[in-house]
Amino acid sequence: MPCELHNRYLNGAMGEIPSDQCAPEIWIVDDRDEALALRLIEHTSRAGRERPALEVCSVR
Repeated sequence: MPCELHNRYLNGAMGEIPSDQCAPEIWIVDDRDEALALRLIEHTSRAGRERPALEVCSVR
């Protein structure tokens, strides 16, 4: 999905520019991709909260 990265280097300006304007942003190029982008964000956020499955093994 085509996108543009904005504010990648503004963290050095924090303090001179309000902090809410310094965060990195990803802008999607085509508004029709919004639903897909939101699903990707949700999937990524959910994956970060899930605990990895642990396998049980026994050594004999």
